[in-house]
Amino acid sequence: MKSVIRYMCMIAMVALAFTSCNKNESKKTTFTARTQKLVYESGMDRTYIGTDDLVHFEAGDVCMVFNINETNASQSHCATYEALEEGSVVTFQNCGLGEVAEERLDAFYAYYPGGVGMVETLLGDGENKIKLFISPEQEYRQDMIPANSLPMAAKVENVDHLGDADFDFQNLFGVLQLKPYEAASRTITKIEVVDNMFNLSGWMTLNINSMEKSHNEFADAVDSNEPSGSETGLTSLSRDNANSITLSIPGGVQLGTTKESTPVFNIVLRPLALSQGCHIKVTFNDGNVKDVDISDQNLLTIKPNYVKPVSINLDNY
Repeated sequence: MKSVIRYMCMIAMVALAFTSCNKNESKKTTFTARTQKLVYESGMDRTYIGTDDLVHFEAGDVCMVFNINETNASQSHCATYEALEEGSVVTFQNCGLGEVAEERLDAFYAYYPGGVGMVETLLGDGENKIKLFISPEQEYRQDMIPANSLPMAAKVENVDHLGDADFDFQNLFGVLQLKPYEAASRTITKIEVVDNMFNLSGWMTLNINSMEKSHNEFADAVDSNEPSGSETGLTSLSRDNANSITLSIPGGVQLGTTKESTPVFNIVLRPLALSQGCHIKVTFNDGNVKDVDISDQNLLTIKPNYVKPVSINLDNY
């Protein structure tokens, strides 16, 4: 996804963040990656994200690439790669944290974002699993998705060498596209989404080969064991306010008086978020907070790769 953050990929940090990424000889260090077009919920108000609804990489964006042995995880390995240019189809190049063997084992996988502090692997524990960090904080960007907030994954098994791979990234999460408005047209500085049931942030553990599933199956897999506290889902992490995501708005943004004139606020959320109801808390620059209680189930269910546009007349709350 288009990002303003740059990661410095330094060998010295391998021991700290990527101890399970074994070094292997690599004949080629580049591959091609493309992003997926976002889909808007039918019958909903539509506001474009960019000019083509495509998520864009920006030069310096980092993903983690895996060369996986499905039956023996001790032979699997990984490395970080960075985008060389901006766009929906870009070239990624190894940036120093590990090396992926050029010759494919069972399959190549790639996950974004893959920078330091965003991803950990369990390969060193003998498991083909990955832990993705879902930050409780996102930052507003006008008519864009917050940077480094939309997890994506891709699988390639139809080529023998990494340099020949084309990674078609799939969006694992969805987007809540809020359009709050009111007659007073005040300035807001923060929007907090609080889920009534599910955790929205923290470390999420997934099988690396989870992208063999469809989007709906992926959503089911994330939630299947959450009531028991399994590490499959986000409830496994114990942390304050894990059931919320906060969109910070530096400098504040003035609301419009109608849904046609008000700005759009994009918030990235995990699958099935908000399906059991939620609170949307809007903070104004004078410190006042308006709590929008949306208790109707399934009203705002988030689906992978879907944009859910929602207009809210704050004068009704």
